[in-house]
Amino acid sequence: MQINEYFTFKNIAFTVMLCIFIYFLSKITDIALMIFASFVLASTLLPLVNKLEKKMPRGVASGLIMVALILGIFLVFIPLTVFTLEQFALLIKNAPHYIELLHKAASVKIFGYSLAGVLEPIHLTDVLNSVSSKVLEKTISATGVVASSATGMLAIALMTFYICVDYESLKKGFVKLFPQELKEKARGIIDSVTQKVGGYVFAQLVSMIFVGVFLGFGLLLMGHKHALMLGFIAFALDLIPVVGPALAIILAIVTSVSSGIPYCIGVLVIFGISQVLENQFLRPLIFSKFMDINPLLVIVSLLVGAKFLGLWGVILAPVVASVFIVLIDELYIKAINQEEK
Repeated sequence: MQINEYFTFKNIAFTVMLCIFIYFLSKITDIALMIFASFVLASTLLPLVNKLEKKMPRGVASGLIMVALILGIFLVFIPLTVFTLEQFALLIKNAPHYIELLHKAASVKIFGYSLAGVLEPIHLTDVLNSVSSKVLEKTISATGVVASSATGMLAIALMTFYICVDYESLKKGFVKLFPQELKEKARGIIDSVTQKVGGYVFAQLVSMIFVGVFLGFGLLLMGHKHALMLGFIAFALDLIPVVGPALAIILAIVTSVSSGIPYCIGVLVIFGISQVLENQFLRPLIFSKFMDINPLLVIVSLLVGAKFLGLWGVILAPVVASVFIVLIDELYIKAINQEEK
């Protein structure tokens, strides 16, 4: 096949239009991210919409699901977020007291050794004050972004609703952009991306909710005064493999040290049980139906997303990574495996 066959007017025009579209997309990054977030949310809700459609009109089913989701956000998620921020601010305020308790606990010698020489209170105080000020600054900034983005959240809700209602029509319109010989392939890729990405998000949310509820309830039974805060933080940090649970455990130990070593061991046991149940039973069960992303890929995607897109990047990075995995699988891996056969 000669190279000149590719330099047709149609291919050149398509390339030019694609470059213009990418350039235009770079100028409306925030809007593009909202559209992508709406697609991801709609992909997660579509299976439920399809089930409810058998009993009622699709528009009514989509509306009921969106109303339930919005009520859940405003009645559960936002109050828990505000409560957690208040508790975390109080925790930082009492940081010197916790550091002193940590130093006393570290003074206990085991086999003739202790960590007291390493955990100097004054050094820990300086470090914690520096870190806490940055955390509070970022928290206030993130809170301001959320508070000032009510219009954006409403736009995402509306776009999600219309994607759920008109999914088939939107898919047909998108497929029309492709040549006849590629229409079937494009249709299959869209369905695969929608199903797997929506399934991955649903599975990830189930896993995060399990960890948050299990830890929060377990610590509440132990009488931990920061049980709800730690449960919600564990829920949020579970998005980050390895690093997230480790940070949650450290925070739990710091807030438990005033109750003594046996109490801290009990807290560690609860965290350990939650991690075993999640990683050995829950994740293999629910992620096997869709796809599980390598933890290293998730961490890298989070770092890249935070670098270029800030808070939006952190939220959407794992989903973007899952989209790329599906596209690589559909466009490359399956193709080369078929050629080998």
